[in-house]
Amino acid sequence: MTIAQFTTLSSQAHPSFWNKLTEHKLDVLRLSDAQVEITASYGVGRQIKDREANAWVGMNGSLAVEEDSFNKTIKCAVAVSQYLG
Repeated sequence: MTIAQFTTLSSQAHPSFWNKLTEHKLDVLRLSDAQVEITASYGVGRQIKDREANAWVGMNGSLAVEEDSFNKTIKCAVAVSQYLG
């Protein structure tokens, strides 16, 4: 029986996310320290075959935020809500 193993997720913040965050903090929040709800997308990990070593190599899943992370109307099958202060 295979033992369950857990690995950490890598995270990615796309440049469009930082641009939208700056715009939101200046125009909407007026530099307030209020928390902002965002949505991150989850990328599933996978395994690929290393032809030289003839072995399977695991690629971890990842969480990513981008410009659409501030859009509250987005409905995603797999999403994680986080707060940004």
